[in-house]
Amino acid sequence: MPTTEGPPSVVQPVVPAAPRTEPFAPTPELKVLPAPPPGQRFRPYVPIYDLAAAAGGFSGTQIPEPLGWAKAPRYRAVDPFMFIARVVGRSMEPLIPDGAWCLFRRAQPGSRNNKIVLVQCRDFTDPETGGSYTVKRYRSEKARTWDGSWRHTVIRLEPINPEFPPIVFRSGADIHVVAELLQVLTPEDY
Repeated sequence: MPTTEGPPSVVQPVVPAAPRTEPFAPTPELKVLPAPPPGQRFRPYVPIYDLAAAAGGFSGTQIPEPLGWAKAPRYRAVDPFMFIARVVGRSMEPLIPDGAWCLFRRAQPGSRNNKIVLVQCRDFTDPETGGSYTVKRYRSEKARTWDGSWRHTVIRLEPINPEFPPIVFRSGADIHVVAELLQVLTPEDY
């Protein structure tokens, strides 16, 4: 069980949530192609990644192999940093239903505060899925260092579903923001 001692630490114990009783909007069944048609890579097709591959593979120049390609929503401009992945778990309901297909953009420089992000936690496993990655709202506190730069003192990965506690890391946690959530895909997007 996580404790409040030592970096990284989880401030609240993990409590399993009750089973979902209300229905959520259906997610689209994506038409997955092994490769996009000629000249349509990122126009309008984007890669589909397994979340484990997406969380582990965007470091440096290493890009994971896509599971396939699917069209992005019809009204969305597409760029080479976008991908689709299925999010499993209830901690982000009702915004992200369990099993929803989501469109992400690989992490870009700048503030992530208050954004919903895909995070790889190398020193911790998500209590809901048992994986080393999670999708949560990102919040951080920073402190100025002696040389004038900034460092994180606390990073909070907050679920939307109140049945789940936040995951809180102290300074020194080995986490990596992989991507930012752009949208949850619905049948109306296609």
